[in-house]
Amino acid sequence: MKNRIAEYRKKAGMSQDQLSKKIGISRPYLSDIERGIKIPGAIIVKKICNILKTNFEALFFTEDVHYSEHILLKTAGRER
Repeated sequence: MKNRIAEYRKKAGMSQDQLSKKIGISRPYLSDIERGIKIPGAIIVKKICNILKTNFEALFFTEDVHYSEHILLKTAGRER
């Protein structure tokens, strides 16, 4: 699992359409983020965390250390 956004979204009782509108992105883009196809920037990550009332670590730190590091660097603006 690349991230836990879908899990937290469902726990919050929200559809992809509802969450994407609150974030200000398209539903297909949110779907791609949830499936690990797209990597969100810092502003989107912050919005997701605020809306889902959670933190970065809960959503993105996984057993895949390389993926977690990539997300962390991208959100910090230091992607390699």
